[in-house]
Amino acid sequence: MKFYISTAFLKSAEIIEIAKAADDLGYDGIGIPDHVVNLETLTTPYPYTKDGQRRWPPFTDWPDPWVLVGALAQVTRRLKFVTTVYIPAMRNPYSAAKAIGTAAFWLPAGWSWASGPAGAKRSSP
Repeated sequence: MKFYISTAFLKSAEIIEIAKAADDLGYDGIGIPDHVVNLETLTTPYPYTKDGQRRWPPFTDWPDPWVLVGALAQVTRRLKFVTTVYIPAMRNPYSAAKAIGTAAFWLPAGWSWASGPAGAKRSSP
């Protein structure tokens, strides 16, 4: 069994220290979510909850996953990194590929990316 910590809904300023602690405590990795658009109010129900409300407040931090991976790789020794949500269709393909390739180059422990539609069954990293 592998144990990962998610950075979802954390304050950006706290993530580095949490990653250092996770590394020291023997966690296997960190999951990094992404959202490009975070509207203050929703006019249609959020499709992934029973009550139609999203799981996070409107002004939640969503740091860029690849910038965050680079920062975390500099302060951890053994953690693996996995994107739990990444929306490539909202990005320039060349810029996304360059960012992912650059981050992967400096990762000592590795990273994982499972693609597929929201709600699809996923295998563990």
